[in-house]
Amino acid sequence: MNNLVNTIEIYSDLMTSNNHEKENLKEYLIENIKDKSFRNEFVNEINDFISSPYFSFLESSYKSTINELIKNINEQFKEKHILNKNLKGKVYESAITLEQYATLLDKLHVKDMDNIFIYDIKEKNNFINEGKVGILLNSNNEFNIIDIPVSINDPLQMKIVEEQIASIITQENIKENQHENEQLEQENDDLEI
Repeated sequence: MNNLVNTIEIYSDLMTSNNHEKENLKEYLIENIKDKSFRNEFVNEINDFISSPYFSFLESSYKSTINELIKNINEQFKEKHILNKNLKGKVYESAITLEQYATLLDKLHVKDMDNIFIYDIKEKNNFINEGKVGILLNSNNEFNIIDIPVSINDPLQMKIVEEQIASIITQENIKENQHENEQLEQENDDLEI
């Protein structure tokens, strides 16, 4: 029960900044969590919350706390509650470099790098089934998937990501064309000499 109580405390901390409300929520959950119908309703509420647009604005620590809370409920009561993970993620096929990825994060105002991971390209289906958003990362012509820390639930964030990726790819194409043109001009100059 200790693990569950600890997670309930952390969960209550994340849910409100008001100390009085934190205490009330913690006590309410600890008292009622022993009731099976309450647990079922509580997990349903969490799942509703996860699929709401508001959830995408919360820090990643919230998601890990929720996962831990459900895990501890399941262990404590020998149950099998699951979080809604049926939301499909997305991997953008345009391969970008690490430098371009850093530009993308900067434009998305992402500062927290703790929950960003690189995945083998063979894990693409698992990645998508986790509901994550990622992009192909081209590092020395080796391709992996790297997280884009946004929520697939949030159309506004997704629109910004699409625009930023399109912008980065367009700029890269312009640079390549300029480089090719410069090379052609150099070759033409060499021929004229």
